[in-house]
Amino acid sequence: MRLTIEQVAEAMELANNGVHWQNIAAIFDTDRSTLMRYIRNAERYGFSYWTQHPEDHSETTINLPRMLPQTRPRNTLPQQ
Repeated sequence: MRLTIEQVAEAMELANNGVHWQNIAAIFDTDRSTLMRYIRNAERYGFSYWTQHPEDHSETTINLPRMLPQTRPRNTLPQQ
């Protein structure tokens, strides 16, 4: 059985609300391993997973600002 974008989105939402993956698989009448494959691919390819030519987004780098270390003496507590 092929899962739709809406079903995978609902499965992710159910998991975020604490429903176990095995129970989610039963809701969609599929095997847990099949469900997990769809979740993994949806996270990796995004919406393009459901197109003819999925684009891999797992290698995308995010440029975050470099965090500089705080300059406070070692044995002091931070002020509140």
